[in-house]
Amino acid sequence: MWAVFAGPLKPDVRENLEAYYDKPFDVFVTYYDTGIYRLPDSWTKKYGMGKQMDWGSWLYVCERSRLWELMNPDKLVAQLIPAEEGEETAKMMPPTEARELPDGEWYGILEVECY
Repeated sequence: MWAVFAGPLKPDVRENLEAYYDKPFDVFVTYYDTGIYRLPDSWTKKYGMGKQMDWGSWLYVCERSRLWELMNPDKLVAQLIPAEEGEETAKMMPPTEARELPDGEWYGILEVECY
């Protein structure tokens, strides 16, 4: 099973991806469940293989316009809020259109193998 998340990257992440190995979600300012099960083959053929972030996740870095090549700006996405200390699960916010993603210079598309 797979899931795809997207969001604006924290400053300087793009130049320091090695520092985030084994912490793939820490690259994001905030991230969203895209509802995409798996990245299409056309994405990886067009942009090359993503950076492996741990044993089961790959990060693709792109500009906002490239993000819209993968998903329509009208697509509904849901922001995820990580679980805080003492909590067991993350919180999923109500769906919003992808065009409402926060502004950022660079965006990440994280494909995660889930078990």
